[in-house]
Amino acid sequence: LRAMLEENTGTVAGVILEPLVQGAAGMIMMPPGFLKTVETLCREHDTLLLCDEVATGFGRTGKMFACEHEGVRPDLMMMAKGLTGGYLPLAATLTTDAVFDAFLGDDVEQKTFFHGHSYTGNPLGCAAAIANLKLFEKNNLVEQVATAAVELTTMLAPLAESVPDNPLLSLSVRGRDVYQQLAPVLKEETGIDIGLWNAGILQLALSTEEAARLTHEIAWQRQRGFRSDWLSRDDLRERFPGLAPEALGGKFAPEDGALEPASLLKALLASARRHGARLSRGIHVDEVVVDNAKAVGVMADGKRIGAGAVVVAAGAWSGRVKGLPRPLSVEPIRGQMIAADWPANEPPAIVYAHSGYLLHRDGEVLAGTTMEHVGFDASITDDGVAHVQEVMCSIYPALEGAKINRSWAGLRPGSPDGHPIVGQDAEIEGLWYATGHGRNGILLAAITGEIIAQLFTDAPIEYDISAIDPGRFWKTGR
Repeated sequence: LRAMLEENTGTVAGVILEPLVQGAAGMIMMPPGFLKTVETLCREHDTLLLCDEVATGFGRTGKMFACEHEGVRPDLMMMAKGLTGGYLPLAATLTTDAVFDAFLGDDVEQKTFFHGHSYTGNPLGCAAAIANLKLFEKNNLVEQVATAAVELTTMLAPLAESVPDNPLLSLSVRGRDVYQQLAPVLKEETGIDIGLWNAGILQLALSTEEAARLTHEIAWQRQRGFRSDWLSRDDLRERFPGLAPEALGGKFAPEDGALEPASLLKALLASARRHGARLSRGIHVDEVVVDNAKAVGVMADGKRIGAGAVVVAAGAWSGRVKGLPRPLSVEPIRGQMIAADWPANEPPAIVYAHSGYLLHRDGEVLAGTTMEHVGFDASITDDGVAHVQEVMCSIYPALEGAKINRSWAGLRPGSPDGHPIVGQDAEIEGLWYATGHGRNGILLAAITGEIIAQLFTDAPIEYDISAIDPGRFWKTGR
């Protein structure tokens, strides 16, 4: 692009692209800094930058517009269905004052701005857009994308879907157990109940193959000292009468459970403030500032914030943080969930089956979830909802045809090997990572905080953390 603009200076009117995620030819992600570099090149060569936010705008990438991730201000920005939430067709093109003024004039001057989108100015569409934008503001919908990601990781289930050679098993069990001590402390300190529920998690066997796999899991988990039991078909009928009648049995982990993630977040924030932490909302961290191989702060909205150490804990967006010594291999994984009324007269439960799960919360069944590599697209799809419904109904047939109360999607931070990235950078002093937790964000949240604190203070750690060490991806001379 640089060479093309240099060779054609004065003849290229503009550069048009879909920011952050190119959806025109499959979901192709831009590397961190690419969009900002394109903007710089356009400014250097007096070329307009046009950003098509039809697919990426209105919170779909975690910001209101994808351009915000790199602080880019295009000359023209195109938007469409997100304006009305898809209820009515409407499109709009936003421009800078300079572009707008260039097209002002009398009809005889022929300065008409020709643009091919349809339905602009439709009164009903405009009314729907105004109502939609008010909802964005009233309900803080953009921030809810991050909250939805937390909702995807509500389970404390280290023994579910585990394998014998999982290097994180002991750490995950410890992560689960930490909440037994943390929950009462947070309640006493902040008055917030995090909704800890530890009545066990069931994995359902709907075939002989699944039954064989689960009984094998029980055997090796017991050998390692972890509690798990086989529930026969009769046991299931007695304890969970509404489950699928074809179920052959199930593995029950009596110490696994769940918690209420939004309450946990509120409690941790309140606790942090009580201990002197300061929280800044509504700012965008552009990059980590490194000086003489030491992290000394961050640039946020064009301003430098100094710090003695920096922890990269930006979830699915961690890989977009600039200024790191090397690319951080964290990418978003979309998960979709639905909620319906819990089956009548059925006791509360958490049940896994067919690589999905459902759980009881406040009279509803929360069912999920998909695992989709679609970039920063946090939208809900018909196929995704249908898949989750199928899993839900295979577990509780009584939910067939149940009205969906709501549906949502979030973005999990995934790493190449599926393990978190937690610890200090191998080359930059004062630079730490706490990201890439995937489906285990809540399960490992508290223990991750403990690990960072212990590493930071050189305190001994009683368990093996080599599987989450950032250095496993990077070979250095040190």
